[in-house]
Amino acid sequence: MAGFAALPVGYRLRVGSPLDRALLFSFAHRAYREVDSVRTGNRLSQTLDRYLSARTPIWWIEADAPSSGASSEGKSPPDAGSGLGARSGDRAAAERRSGLPYLSSGEPTGQLQNFQPIACLWLGSATTPSDAEPQAYVLLLYVAPEHRRRGLATHLLHLAEAEAERRGDRQLGLQVQAGNTAAIALYEKLGYFTLSRWMGKPLG
Repeated sequence: MAGFAALPVGYRLRVGSPLDRALLFSFAHRAYREVDSVRTGNRLSQTLDRYLSARTPIWWIEADAPSSGASSEGKSPPDAGSGLGARSGDRAAAERRSGLPYLSSGEPTGQLQNFQPIACLWLGSATTPSDAEPQAYVLLLYVAPEHRRRGLATHLLHLAEAEAERRGDRQLGLQVQAGNTAAIALYEKLGYFTLSRWMGKPLG
């Protein structure tokens, strides 16, 4: 895609699909555990059941893992129902139906052999708090801690912005924890600003 900086060497990008449900659940669980240690898996399952569809695209960044001594972090077994275990024909068909671009590192086929997912962005829709206008909304953005500060989140957000513009959205929204200063700094650097403030009070 024109205008996008290449991913660092050793990474590639692929378009996901609803076939990636188990893997998406795993990444969402890891993301929420970093900020909310008591969030239950049942709530995440309900979120996926409600929003996961061909209309809510997913992008995965995968890293080349050495064939020996590789970490199993983020790895999903072939029978877990994720895109990694799905037949390549099923995945290709899902990508064609989505109309989204399939992007890669551009390195020769076979040079990187053992890819494992280490980052993802799941894009949905919401309404703006001021005038209820539909907008694109980041349902999940997660990069594994050992792969942060390499421009991967920025790459995923640029993809989400391009997709939002392609489908006619005038704005891309997201939610971030008030204490997540690193993420807030990144979003502000990329031009995001506060539109509303979510406030809560624990009960019971």
